[in-house]
Amino acid sequence: MNHSHWKDTVHSDTVPPFLIPEYPSLGDEVTIRLRVSREAPLATVHVRAILDGIDHHVDAIREPSDAAFVTYVARFELRQAKTHYHFLLRTTDGTTFFLNRRGISTVFPTEDHDFTIDTDYEPPAWVRSAVFYQIFPDRFFRADRALGVRTGEIERGEFRSREMPWDATPLPYPEAGSLDFFNGDLPGVEAKLEYLADLGVNAIYLTPIFTAKTNHRYDCLDYFSVDAHLGGDEALASLVTAAHRRGMRVVLDVSINHIGVEHDWADGLPVGSLRVPVVQTDRDSPVHWAGVPDLLKLDYSVAELREVIYRATESVVQRYLREPFGIDGWRFDVASETGRYAREQEQGHAVWREIRRVVRDLNPSAYILGEHWHDSTAYLQGDQWDSAMNYFGSGRLVRMWCGEEDRFAVVPSREALPGRRISGHELASLIDQHFARIPSATVHTQFNLLDSHDVTRLHNNSTVFDWPIYAGGIMLLAMLPGTFSVYYGDEVGLAGTLDGDHGKRYPMAWDPDDWDERFVGLYRMMIGLKRTRSCLQEGSYRVLDAGEDYLVFARFTVTEALVLVLNRGAQQRRIGVDLRPLGELARAVGFESLAPGVSAEVSATTLTVGLPPTASALVSFG
Repeated sequence: MNHSHWKDTVHSDTVPPFLIPEYPSLGDEVTIRLRVSREAPLATVHVRAILDGIDHHVDAIREPSDAAFVTYVARFELRQAKTHYHFLLRTTDGTTFFLNRRGISTVFPTEDHDFTIDTDYEPPAWVRSAVFYQIFPDRFFRADRALGVRTGEIERGEFRSREMPWDATPLPYPEAGSLDFFNGDLPGVEAKLEYLADLGVNAIYLTPIFTAKTNHRYDCLDYFSVDAHLGGDEALASLVTAAHRRGMRVVLDVSINHIGVEHDWADGLPVGSLRVPVVQTDRDSPVHWAGVPDLLKLDYSVAELREVIYRATESVVQRYLREPFGIDGWRFDVASETGRYAREQEQGHAVWREIRRVVRDLNPSAYILGEHWHDSTAYLQGDQWDSAMNYFGSGRLVRMWCGEEDRFAVVPSREALPGRRISGHELASLIDQHFARIPSATVHTQFNLLDSHDVTRLHNNSTVFDWPIYAGGIMLLAMLPGTFSVYYGDEVGLAGTLDGDHGKRYPMAWDPDDWDERFVGLYRMMIGLKRTRSCLQEGSYRVLDAGEDYLVFARFTVTEALVLVLNRGAQQRRIGVDLRPLGELARAVGFESLAPGVSAEVSATTLTVGLPPTASALVSFG
């Protein structure tokens, strides 16, 4: 081995066996391990940990071994709730190297990318192996013809509700005002649980189902009733029971940031014989969220509002976590804006800390997911959310790799524009920018997604869509630490347009003759791998190589690995990958790829993959 290559083999993490126990308590002794090639010219290894506010350098002792890789072990007692650490590696020639979650360097790092231990935070264990399926209830499946909104039943300004045939095209907002109803319902979701189970899904995320006027129901009129047009409270209780019977989790979506303008609270929250104002005001005028006349922003400086939203036993947040519903978590709409309005009304982080305590007291394994499109690190410190909607660290990256301009790189924001395709180096940097900076325990709770009810479906964007490149993007999405989320219909190549929210929310295609079998095969393969491979549930991640138009990304444990060779090159190519960063995993090789003409072979410690133009491949070890 080239003497300088030993640095590529250095590895540690905050999952067993590199950190034991994985979720320690205050006062526990932790065991920390570092693995490296036995040929590394190391004189000493230390763990630099912040203990009692002072940096301590704890000796890491080399364990005796004749194997190709050796392990250095350090132990110390946790004396505070949060502990940061990185490694100092001193070579025999007197050079010191530093290792943190971003890798190895020759200059001392900041603590932003340290390995972290938080004794106050234990994430929901089920999330790391979850495959989520996001459902927009009105557009998924209609099971009960007695339910649903009738034509002319609902009025909203100049608009009147319309009952739409299932094979119709959704109407643009200027034409229908979000009052075109296809009348999918909760019994319809329950009726399709077998389909979801067969697909491999084990968690469902439903966009809002509470009483409202529009088809999207983000304009809530009553948090305490499931919309009767969807089946009401009984339908939700029945759905959750049926899902749990199949081993599926159910997460509900709610906007506690704003209410519909016709909500009873618009005139004040009833408290005894009084009505307490709970709508945010600015110069005595009500604040309309995002300038939308139909939505009123709530004011969390009002204690009575906090009581009814989450503090009281029968509050909104607590009601649905309790029986007869027993949901498994909440997705909070525009969560980064909730409780925030001007300096005098800055309540956001305090509100989320309180909500977290309430949720965890009721259900220690409930998932707390907040909507945030940008850097969400401030909310992911173990005291607020488990994850944001991870557009920042997954969806936006894949879209730029496939050729879309990032929607926030244009002012004002615009989506679905063609743009410069980012390089493999840039993609690697963006992955690291998110996952190596958030606290270690939240890495495996990230909600990774590509499409949603809020973004155009990438495969509907004909200006950038290229099947092999898209397939590679989905492979990467499923490979990232955290969940793998599928927006309903993506798995069959559902139709849609780019010209508004209606184009993102077409009714689900249930006739297999309308399905694109390329999508079916791709999603089934990646869902199956996510559900069955431990390296995709609890393994380390690492970029093994990157170039202008390729990236080699690995997930691995000490016993197995999956290596993705993500390729966008227009020419047939062969890529050689050094496997030594994964440890001693080159014993056996499997092969997963949808692309014909892909080859893979292992010689000594090198993986060589042959790829047709723009084709990507997954290679399995262990």
